[in-house]
Amino acid sequence: MLFRAGADYFPLAAGNTWIYSRIEVDTSVIILKVIQTESIEGRDSCWLLERNVSPEYWWKDEQGLDKLYLRTKFISGDEITLANFWMPWLKLPLVLNNSWNVTFEQSVKVLGDVIKTKAKVSGKVIALEDDIYKVQIELIEKDSSTNFGFWCDTTVYYEWYEPNVGITKRLYDNVEEYLVDYTL
Repeated sequence: MLFRAGADYFPLAAGNTWIYSRIEVDTSVIILKVIQTESIEGRDSCWLLERNVSPEYWWKDEQGLDKLYLRTKFISGDEITLANFWMPWLKLPLVLNNSWNVTFEQSVKVLGDVIKTKAKVSGKVIALEDDIYKVQIELIEKDSSTNFGFWCDTTVYYEWYEPNVGITKRLYDNVEEYLVDYTL
């Protein structure tokens, strides 16, 4: 029990790399690499990761792991930021049946209309087997406005976290990613 409580389930250090095989219609590879720390959106020591060269920002402390949620949309040829905030992705330490639920809302005025973006993240540690935690995370995203309509999407992620390794498996939207190699 003490080993699990003190273990790092998302080890962040420059150069750490995880390689995942992705199974859906065909097989592809996902490379997740920790690049460096940066200050962004009001937080120091945020980690820049690249997922197949696409940037992601993560921030970790003893209470949890937050992901920078950035939602943009092209409107009349311009990329507009609809929402930008730190979303709690994982509550630490991992404990069976631990759960979290947070909702964020932001509004932006675009071409005389207000676009309201709402994001809700709910998570729960649902299983523990051989020191690997299975976590369910549900992300609900909604945009609404008078002129641009309404949009809603729900994605449910299942992620397996191994101590001092990180995510070893991930399922979402009929996609399966599993760890084939890593370097820490």
